[in-house]
Amino acid sequence: MSEVFILSPPSLKAAITFFILAFLTPVGVLGIAVAFSKTSTSAGILTTILIIALLPFALISWTAFSRRQIEINANEIVVKTAFYTTRVNRHDIGADIRTIQLKNLQAGSISSRTNGIGLPGYQAGWFELKNGRSVFVSITEENILYIPTNKNFDIILSLPNPNEVISRLKKDK
Repeated sequence: MSEVFILSPPSLKAAITFFILAFLTPVGVLGIAVAFSKTSTSAGILTTILIIALLPFALISWTAFSRRQIEINANEIVVKTAFYTTRVNRHDIGADIRTIQLKNLQAGSISSRTNGIGLPGYQAGWFELKNGRSVFVSITEENILYIPTNKNFDIILSLPNPNEVISRLKKDK
């Protein structure tokens, strides 16, 4: 039987930053284009194109921001966050699962994004630690759940109740 645990949501600061980058910037560009347009026909066409382009983007983005979970079953864990998913077999998970402060990671803090979303108060996807180790993350706060693996990456998550996940992961080992 599998259990699903919801990851911590992005902060308000992350949501506002995303809104500014994804929606206000294109609308501002449209406003400038319309202001400098010679004819009202081209302004109407630009407005229509932008609205048609932004609606699916808005829907996909909202869905991605809402996608935050870790599913644990007898054989594997599946972590879904934003546009990213990773799977790890249970026997590949290290014994040293723990909650720690992000700044206290022995491998060092996150140094670069390799394929992910990096906003103030929200990181999701693939990143690299200062020691070069890859990590799959969904981070919204300093207190994190660190899941080491014997693969070429580890998992770092923000959860409302990380001890429930730790108990579940250690339960069937």
